[in-house]
Amino acid sequence: MDIKNSFLADAINTLTELGKKAAEPKIVEVKDRALLVTGSDFTEIEPPEIPKPERVRTHSLNALVVLIKSEVDSQTEKPPLYVSCNTYSDVEVFTTPNPKDELHRWQPYHATASDLPPLVEDVRWSFDEAMIKLRSMFQRAPEGEKNDVDYILDLLSHMSFDQSVKSDDNGITQTVQVRKGVSFVENKAVRPIVTLAPYRTFQEVEQPESEFVFRVYDDRSISLTAADGGMWKLAARDAVVRYLETALWDEIAAGKVKVTL
Repeated sequence: MDIKNSFLADAINTLTELGKKAAEPKIVEVKDRALLVTGSDFTEIEPPEIPKPERVRTHSLNALVVLIKSEVDSQTEKPPLYVSCNTYSDVEVFTTPNPKDELHRWQPYHATASDLPPLVEDVRWSFDEAMIKLRSMFQRAPEGEKNDVDYILDLLSHMSFDQSVKSDDNGITQTVQVRKGVSFVENKAVRPIVTLAPYRTFQEVEQPESEFVFRVYDDRSISLTAADGGMWKLAARDAVVRYLETALWDEIAAGKVKVTL
């Protein structure tokens, strides 16, 4: 009888201990998610927030390249870094999805060409305004060469001797009277289409050219109207991508960086 009672007591103690152990909280991992299990209940454990440095914002492609070259090897996410040219004035860098951070892509760098003059789409300027804006808002030809900015400036400089401008405009072609010398006046045809390169994207790249409808008015003003359907935006993005591919060639070849449109 004592033996039987002793066996029952041991069995009860063992079962009690097992019950206590079953009720003790424990952490169980299921498909990369941690669960706190207590008896028949469980609670999901939120993963700790992964610390990340603040996004760096730049205003030039050169600064962006320096950052990437300096820090690409210290990135915590798996390579490569993706450098995406979103628009003619915006480049963003993002990482591969992080499985430990709900597949979130971190965006460490962002470059914007913010120091740009207003876009030239459809403008009308007085002669005096045009002389200033053509020199400050458009890319000039290399030294020793001329482009259509020089053509317009030359035309305006010859017309500026008189207080009035006489023009003949049939809607297709246009002629204006310009002074040649002190007293001789001649009729000069005005080119209806000019090719200009306003400053519209990052300064490190060649500014894309566009065709503009060019008109001269009797009130001593001119107008420029964009006539390329916005194709310059794609040309600007292509120029930015070519610059980045050249500047980051070593990192691209090593599989650390990919440049995309």
